[in-house]
Amino acid sequence: MSVLSSASPEKIYKLARDLSKLPAWASGLATGSLTLIDANSLELDSPMGRVHTEFSPINSCGILDHTVILPDGTKVLNPFRVIPHPTGSELIFTVRPSENFEEDCQAVSEDLERLVSLVESA
Repeated sequence: MSVLSSASPEKIYKLARDLSKLPAWASGLATGSLTLIDANSLELDSPMGRVHTEFSPINSCGILDHTVILPDGTKVLNPFRVIPHPTGSELIFTVRPSENFEEDCQAVSEDLERLVSLVESA
């Protein structure tokens, strides 16, 4: 799934990688309180319960991959990239096949659009 933005990849990445701001745009992951553990990981309330999330280290390549560790210990890798595009940037998030695939795609699309809106209105 991808979304385009007129904002630069650097601006999108900067806001998306600010873990404290996840509740502002990532409702599929962050629905309540969060506890930052270090620069790359946090625990947070999510639609799946309290989860631990580990992000790729801060980088200049636009890689925002993150692993969500569910309450039952299941680890789910979420590939997420922000890359240059002729109009600004393209946000690419891989949605894994599941029983709720269509709903997951809709939720991710809304989250990415919310992220773009936050960055473009700033």
